[in-house]
Amino acid sequence: MKTAMESPVIRHHPTDDVLLSYAGGSLATGMRAVVAVHLELCPECRERVAQLRAVGGALLDDEPP
Repeated sequence: MKTAMESPVIRHHPTDDVLLSYAGGSLATGMRAVVAVHLELCPECRERVAQLRAVGGALLDDEPP
């Protein structure tokens, strides 16, 4: 039996498309909440979202004002 302090075993992860939409702020409210909870528990997906945001930021930096 798991205690409240143990992390759950994560068996499923959002797709890159879903993480990209989350990072870009274009997910619907309900799905955004689901992904946010997943990210609280999953360092692998948090890192992926950070990478996607960095790429998006770099692309915006290359755009003319």
